[in-house]
Amino acid sequence: MTHDEVQSKGLVIQRRVLDLDGFRGAKAVALYRPFWNEVMTQLIEQEAKGRGIKVGYPQVEGEKMDFVSRQKEVLSLDLIDCIFVPGVVFDETRHRIGLGRGCYDRSLAQYH
Repeated sequence: MTHDEVQSKGLVIQRRVLDLDGFRGAKAVALYRPFWNEVMTQLIEQEAKGRGIKVGYPQVEGEKMDFVSRQKEVLSLDLIDCIFVPGVVFDETRHRIGLGRGCYDRSLAQYH
């Protein structure tokens, strides 16, 4: 896909997220900072902040990953309503290939 196609399709995805019940009722969400062709998250972040939803981003130290707000508040996984997981490829059974070192997989395994 071209860069413009990626951006256009990503915008469609973000708009769909804004209509999900899980997002609309959320008190806290975890986003990611996109790389390459991953879906951008700015629209989701703007909408979340406008609704008073806390937003956290991954912070990795060694093998540990936390979600931290821009105000440096660590958001407990127990209190995050929606976690947006980046990926390069997803299949129909929700398996994915990402770009990292398996941080999401290890961190979220306990909440599977």
